[in-house]
Amino acid sequence: MTGVRTDPSGRVWVRRRGNDAKERGPIDLMTDSGRYIGTIVMQELLWAVSQSGLAAYVEEDDNGVESVVVRRLPDAWK
Repeated sequence: MTGVRTDPSGRVWVRRRGNDAKERGPIDLMTDSGRYIGTIVMQELLWAVSQSGLAAYVEEDDNGVESVVVRRLPDAWK
């Protein structure tokens, strides 16, 4: 595990290590009681999650320029 965040719904976002200890792995989403909800592959842990299922995070390009990316989470993850 390399990072943990929670969202307003009480879900826990856990970043796993990749195959190589230096690589970022996928992010597992769990309920506050520890039930597994799903796995998402993204560059960074989320910064914000809305009640409607939009998730925002900061992504950096090859030139070091950061931008905010917003994605809709699967309906089953709400």
